[in-house]
Amino acid sequence: MREIKFRGWNVHKKEMDYEVCISQEGSVISFDYGNYCGTYRTEDFLPLQFTGLKDKNDKDIYEGDIVRYKDEIDGKTVLFGVVQWERAWWSVDLHYGFLREDDIMDDDIEYEVLGNIYENKELMN
Repeated sequence: MREIKFRGWNVHKKEMDYEVCISQEGSVISFDYGNYCGTYRTEDFLPLQFTGLKDKNDKDIYEGDIVRYKDEIDGKTVLFGVVQWERAWWSVDLHYGFLREDDIMDDDIEYEVLGNIYENKELMN
């Protein structure tokens, strides 16, 4: 069973809050971060869920992360994509197709988290 945890993007401060415990009721998200508790309106805070996976450097992989890895077919082509929840599984959006969680969890593929779409938009170019 995978660990359920979140991080959250603060839309106004333009910063990531890590290891937050989140509950949502209507348009308000409550969070606990260390000894600090608070609430956000849903338009001010974007919760991003942990996939349960780690990259080749033992870094947690979250929704919204930009990852790099080698194509499993030829083992040479370097691919980049954004981790997202797709219907009922974690996927990597390659902008021309998706890899499903089955592939993401393949032990033969080493993913590397380069950043995320909120703090590292320049990686998307």
